[in-house]
Amino acid sequence: MPIVPINAVLKPDEQVKVDAAIKQMKDLLEQVSKWVKYRLLTPQDRHSLIDNGFASDLVDNLVYLTQRYPVDNFQTKNDQLVTGFTEAAFDPSVYACESISSALKETTVGRCAWCESFIEHSGGVVSHYRPSYGYAKEGTLYRNAYYDLAYNQDNLLYTCKVCAEDNKADKFPVVKGEHLPLVTLQEEKPVLINPYVDDPRQYIRFNPLNGNAYPYDQVLRFYNDVHKIVEASEVDAHIWHDPANIPQQQDVNEKDISLATINDEFAKWKQAQTLNDIGNRGQQTIDILGLNRPSLVRSRINHLRHIRSLFLAQSSSNAAASSETSSAAELIKTFGAITPENDMLVPQYISLTIDAISTWSTIATSDKSQVKEQSQENAKSDSTLDDKKENWLDVYNQSLKSPINYSSRSIPSFIRSGLMYIVLENELGMKNKRRIVSLSVDDLLYGSITSNCVFLQINWDTDFSNTIKVHTKNHTWETSFTELANTRPVALKSLLANNEIWAEGAYEALVDM
Repeated sequence: MPIVPINAVLKPDEQVKVDAAIKQMKDLLEQVSKWVKYRLLTPQDRHSLIDNGFASDLVDNLVYLTQRYPVDNFQTKNDQLVTGFTEAAFDPSVYACESISSALKETTVGRCAWCESFIEHSGGVVSHYRPSYGYAKEGTLYRNAYYDLAYNQDNLLYTCKVCAEDNKADKFPVVKGEHLPLVTLQEEKPVLINPYVDDPRQYIRFNPLNGNAYPYDQVLRFYNDVHKIVEASEVDAHIWHDPANIPQQQDVNEKDISLATINDEFAKWKQAQTLNDIGNRGQQTIDILGLNRPSLVRSRINHLRHIRSLFLAQSSSNAAASSETSSAAELIKTFGAITPENDMLVPQYISLTIDAISTWSTIATSDKSQVKEQSQENAKSDSTLDDKKENWLDVYNQSLKSPINYSSRSIPSFIRSGLMYIVLENELGMKNKRRIVSLSVDDLLYGSITSNCVFLQINWDTDFSNTIKVHTKNHTWETSFTELANTRPVALKSLLANNEIWAEGAYEALVDM
């Protein structure tokens, strides 16, 4: 579902600043737009504008120039007077004032409006859907498009810096036609999904096998055009029954005939499509925001591990009380309900959670039905499904390095997401040992290390039985991942803050010695 647009009630002083900023920008550009091309803004011009009552920060960052389109054209007939502002002209203390910032954080529950990662701990930013200082197109920055939306609440989002600043920045293509001001705001057709207007799940969904975002709008059209599956609900069921039905989401080998076939079909279908049509918004949004950047995918995988254990525990609990497996809707409600009492239960990645739980529920229901039929047909021989061909769930658990019956030794989220191996530069050739650290400055090693190092994810499947050794100042004692998992967060934090923690097992060296 789209994010509910904010309607923050500003304090009197905040409203005055917003109104003044908008009025000053419009008045300033209206005044200089009456000037002529090829005329430069001199220091005297700027001082004069300040003397006329315009804010110095606004004047100092005013852009007034004559620009040639295209840049390699020697003809002057296309020269245009460009007015606008640099990014520094827009005051974050105004568009990200306390009232607006608080309302945005509350609306997104502290998550990035783009990637749905929690960002409270790292510091989110109030960013713009339409870039306030202009949009880039073919190497040119068009500055006069969205400056008057800089303080418009409908154009403000609470996001992480990576999505907003490192990836999106001034990218803002349109599906077809022109940008503002050549067309009205209502006529403009942005490529980038607007979380206030669009339902993101109509364009982007997530593969529970690998944590990748994929263009659901393209996949929907592909199944409509090629496989004649018209209803979206039927496409959903097809994908949730087996995520391998998501095209171009897995590497294939010679034995993966079905995967190779669907990938080839999708590639041929996609090649015949118009790349910049309305059906390409999902993929372009993924590309613009970097929604499959490695760090984000790794974070989604950690999240999948967490909700997988919760799902199994919840399913086991419900199975004891009822013969029916929990529905996806019930589980999603359990994980996704937003109240003051349980807002920490809200997962980072709502859409990914929906896809994962819907998939697991579909598979669980399908497997249960198959078990029942098999049992009825072979009651006398008491046969089972032990010889059943490996399905996608086995592949899933292998890819996440997490056993199918993981609920019996469920790892708390603070451990799954917070513990990693760390290998210092002088330990790259070490075998059979790995340092364990918590990603916290309170950790004995992690908080004080100055040398080069690498981090490795703990393989909770293969490493779970490894011995854990705690080295204190005076002695060494043994523990296990099981005991660490059952340790209270405060106690575990203290353990890692005061001791060196090592895992011993069949670990390979990272370099040849």
